[in-house]
Amino acid sequence: MAFRVAMQGAGALAGAATAGFAYHVQTKTKNIPPSFRGPLHRRMGEVVSSFRLSRAIQHRYTAENHTQLVASLASKTTTSSFYSTKEEYTLGTSYYAGYLPQAIAKLPEVTLPIFRYEKNLPVALPPLHGSTHKGFIHAGSIPLVHDPLARAAILNGDYIRCRSRLVVKEERSHLKYRKVDVVITGTTDPDTCREFHYAFLKDFAYLAAGRDPKAFEHHPYADTPVLDPDLATPGSPVLRCSKRAYHEVGNLTNMPESVKRKILAGTFTYCDYYTHRKTKSSQGGYEEVGAIVTGTTDPNICQGLIKR
Repeated sequence: MAFRVAMQGAGALAGAATAGFAYHVQTKTKNIPPSFRGPLHRRMGEVVSSFRLSRAIQHRYTAENHTQLVASLASKTTTSSFYSTKEEYTLGTSYYAGYLPQAIAKLPEVTLPIFRYEKNLPVALPPLHGSTHKGFIHAGSIPLVHDPLARAAILNGDYIRCRSRLVVKEERSHLKYRKVDVVITGTTDPDTCREFHYAFLKDFAYLAAGRDPKAFEHHPYADTPVLDPDLATPGSPVLRCSKRAYHEVGNLTNMPESVKRKILAGTFTYCDYYTHRKTKSSQGGYEEVGAIVTGTTDPNICQGLIKR
């Protein structure tokens, strides 16, 4: 009799735990359109598997957030019908088309952007130094993903989560921005986070040097300094590297036409660190600021920039 009561009690506890788990999964996806949620039992199974897999993920930050990420995913991939045929092609070549910032700006609200790392982008350009083009393809934003390969990679733990690697606009605001994590699928290498930041800033520079730089004039990245070896502005900071002087000639929304032409021709590189400065996103304080350096495509130049 006592054994039967104990078993009934254990069953009740197990049932309560299962119900609580189901409620948790339902809550995580309550804002997803019903047509994309998928069966509850399937989503519960994915979350259980993610808990086991998280123990095997080596990157600590990715592992710590893996289960919650999977619990927030829609079960079905969305269609990309809100993109035109031209935009769909551009998404696939975004690293060379200046489209990464536009893809993010197009979304109504960015919670956690997802990009798929591709080692062979189908771009209409000759191979660089004999190797295929590699870069990032926009795959959606949690909870909705329009790239099935990206969703499958997340479930398999084949991705890296980059902490606060992107600045995005607040919902229903034109001037407020916040930093968000970025999920990059198809790789588990933490160095890819830095590569993504470079790729995004490179695309942003293309846009700023193009026909409509004012469209991003309020964006925090707009005040990224631009350095050039051929122009000198009175009183501008000068940096020397390899016996060549680089002058600060403005920022991404205020730079000479000759410098814009170099950027559009791809003759520039991005350096993660240039100086400490107040920016649009620093809230009155100082923060590390990178720089666009024109007249070269060698990223190693960043190691030799010395402020005078």
